[in-house]
Amino acid sequence: MADGYDQDPPAVALRVRSPRPTAPVLALCPTSMTKASSEQVHKAVTQFSSAILTMQAVNDLEGLVVALWVELQTLRLDIAYCGINIFHEAEQTLDFYGVHERGLLTGQEIPFSLCFQCEGLPRLVEALQHFKEGKVFHYASTARDMTEWIRRLQEAGIDVSGPIPPVSDEMYNLVEVPFNSGTMVLARKLERPFDDDSMSIIQSFGQILSFGYARYEDLKKLERQNQELRVGLAIDRVHVEVLAMERAQDWGRVLNVMRKELLALGMKFTGCGINIIDEEAQRFRQHIILPSFIRKRFRPSLPSQPIDDDTDLYVTEHVMIPGKVPTPAAMEAWQNRTILRRVLEGEELARVAERSSRNMGFEISPVESYPRCLLDVPFSHGLIALSATQPEDLTRADQKVLQQMAQAISVAYARFLDFEQLETKNRELNEAQSQLVQSAKQAAMGQLVAGVAHEINTPLGTINSNFDVTSRALNLIREELARQPSGLGEKSQQLFATIDSLMEVNRMACARIIRIVRDLRNFARLDEADFKEVNLNEGIESTLSLLQHELRGRIEVIRDLAELPTIPCYPNRLNQVFMNLFVNAIQAISGKGQIRVQTRLENRQVRISISDSGSGIKPEHLGKIFDPGFTTKGVGIGTGLGLSISSRIIQDHRGSIAVESELGKGTTFLISLPQGGAVDPVQAESAVVEKR
Repeated sequence: MADGYDQDPPAVALRVRSPRPTAPVLALCPTSMTKASSEQVHKAVTQFSSAILTMQAVNDLEGLVVALWVELQTLRLDIAYCGINIFHEAEQTLDFYGVHERGLLTGQEIPFSLCFQCEGLPRLVEALQHFKEGKVFHYASTARDMTEWIRRLQEAGIDVSGPIPPVSDEMYNLVEVPFNSGTMVLARKLERPFDDDSMSIIQSFGQILSFGYARYEDLKKLERQNQELRVGLAIDRVHVEVLAMERAQDWGRVLNVMRKELLALGMKFTGCGINIIDEEAQRFRQHIILPSFIRKRFRPSLPSQPIDDDTDLYVTEHVMIPGKVPTPAAMEAWQNRTILRRVLEGEELARVAERSSRNMGFEISPVESYPRCLLDVPFSHGLIALSATQPEDLTRADQKVLQQMAQAISVAYARFLDFEQLETKNRELNEAQSQLVQSAKQAAMGQLVAGVAHEINTPLGTINSNFDVTSRALNLIREELARQPSGLGEKSQQLFATIDSLMEVNRMACARIIRIVRDLRNFARLDEADFKEVNLNEGIESTLSLLQHELRGRIEVIRDLAELPTIPCYPNRLNQVFMNLFVNAIQAISGKGQIRVQTRLENRQVRISISDSGSGIKPEHLGKIFDPGFTTKGVGIGTGLGLSISSRIIQDHRGSIAVESELGKGTTFLISLPQGGAVDPVQAESAVVEKR
């Protein structure tokens, strides 16, 4: 990528591991050797076996070697060095893990050609021959020979980690005891040769070490399988994110998902992006993902697109110039489908940093802070690009991961182009069709509600009319009876009182039915099926009125509704959003609780907040809450479509919807709609179609 930059470049990833503490190792070094009893040997072997059984990760092999050292020192075998050599004949490499008085020393993937190339050390062919024949190998050497060999390995670029043994010309007896995958290497001073008793004890440990290394191989295989699974899942998530894109700007979100997945896999890089090589248009585009503090701290002149609170997308575009843009090395890597790895030094580092500063629009200082390692992995339309502080931060294993990611990105990006180039019109037509289908559904619901309202209103009108007639008739009867000589008896008065009470109850019931029908009509907006201006407070009140049977006696609704202007919208569709949110809030509250609804007008935006005191949403679910089909409700309770539909309705009104939640405390949905900036989405869609 060559333009990635981060605030705090990661430290050089040296594979130096502190030995399992040095102090106890020194404390166990005996000054004199005494013969261990069989009980002590059994106990030490048992302890070592326990260390093998408790191995849970590949790195525990180092701890196993330390445990071997500790147990041998416990038996007072006067061991100055204890370790294992692992021979990989297929790869022609050697790994070693050893403990001496200063700590743990490790080296891996050492080519056979560099093994034991010192005068005082045996030839590799001898060690291999004894290993293959299962024979114990004895030889003598000095600490200086070992130190010189390690120095030569480091000069050859081999990573040897840990403290180097002290330089000494004192001679040591060394013995290599074979096990299934290598040899156990032990050393002690020349005047202390390995006698039969010592060798018997050592070979006991060697037999158990075979089992320990087999366990290590199993763990290694399991970790490799787990890593392959993690890589596969990461690639799948990137692929799914690309397929879920709804607009061109979402490409930045895809890059961010890729970046996060690579970081989750343990890759150490400071910059991440994709370089698109468009030969047809002769354009070279860089899509760079950087932390948002770059924008906040350095204020680059290059425009950025915020992806989330922590990440921004920067896009640069250049005319392709043969031999210059992109660089010949990058062009060759893409054309030949080869990995390009560059380590920047001196003038080249300064030149690349200066070009990056010019493109981004802010100064990179000091130049040494610029990433030194650049890695480009080709895919079908360009290069996946990473930058790292130090060369060792990006390993060969990372390159393999990127190659697998590149395969998925190739398929995903090709599909993205298909959506962008070939299905743009189809997508717009589908959206227009969806609007028409939605309108048809709303119209059908309106007709249904209209029919129900009519059927209810007709007999209700008759009942109301009859109430008046009945009331007048009863009054006439009461007056007539009162004029009779006998007057209005006590029993008649009681009957009239009962009738009056029943009439009042009936009037209240009819009034309630009238109110329900009115609220139902307001909710469906039978007279407002068109895109028009309404006050959203009315829709909120109508929706809450329809839900009174769910709220009464259990949930308190706290209204904080400000004076709002009318806004252009589809009232019935927004009422559907309110209904979905209120129903979700009711279902989230177990027992008694509160729902708080607030409206405000801020910066020509109508803000609607609907909060509940329910169970809340798990953090890992928040990012999926608006995905079609996603639901946290039980089987048969939720379809997973309510919030997805609500989100689409708000987007169609040129607004936004967001969610905030804290597990165990409740959830808040925040809706923002433009006061006057929205347009009829169906009319706008039709205009686009007609124009085309």
